[in-house]
Amino acid sequence: MAICPKCESWVDEGDICRNCGGSPGRASGYFDESQKRADNYRAEMLGREAWKLYNDYKDEEALTFINQALEYNSRHSNNWNKKAIILESLERFDESKECYDRSLAIKRSNVVIDNKARMIKDYAGLLCRQGYLKFAMTILEEAISEISSIPTEEDIAEYEKLLEAIRD
Repeated sequence: MAICPKCESWVDEGDICRNCGGSPGRASGYFDESQKRADNYRAEMLGREAWKLYNDYKDEEALTFINQALEYNSRHSNNWNKKAIILESLERFDESKECYDRSLAIKRSNVVIDNKARMIKDYAGLLCRQGYLKFAMTILEEAISEISSIPTEEDIAEYEKLLEAIRD
């Protein structure tokens, strides 16, 4: 069901309004816009619930909720950022990086760039401890190039020290 944009009576989606003869395209367009707003609201609420669960150290449950949120709105950059943080907590770093990249593709944000760089630094540290030094160097260089292009709260010197330690 949709509402006719001319007279505001109920109309089956795609039908012509029997009261005023409103076109099906306009009634359908109104329905689509209304559905989009409802989906955005659901995505926002599920994202908030996911974040509460994450803050309660319930990462697997948080991941379920954030995935549901992204089903309602896959263009919600903040929910992609939240998913990246949740995946990082689960030490699923490659997936986390992909989510940060999706967030940044939708909306460029210095906060997301900082989060991604911090995650990469932590990932590089883990890789070093596991003996994957070349891979750690590659991703650290990526993080340094990304954060050096923006005003950041991240201390780039920490990244460079870690990179030099790996090189040595």
